[in-house]
Amino acid sequence: MTVAVDAVVYYRIFDPIMSVCNVNDAFRSTQLLASTTLRNVLGTKAMSEVLSERESISHEMQVRLYVKLFIDCNSFIVSSSSKMTVV
Repeated sequence: MTVAVDAVVYYRIFDPIMSVCNVNDAFRSTQLLASTTLRNVLGTKAMSEVLSERESISHEMQVRLYVKLFIDCNSFIVSSSSKMTVV
């Protein structure tokens, strides 16, 4: 079964110098991290959970992205949030 998901991730650059000097493409890197995180989160859910628990999935993504960006990476991104729609 294939599930199509539309997602939006909002983020803000905290340190523009670091984002330019330390990352080849900050936009693409953030996009790839968000899509990987979304796949990892959705991979743990049943279809009924994906359809009924969008807000909790969104919150779980925010937490995982925060941990990855701030704790693991000392990131240049100051904040992120996400919204998703299952199609």
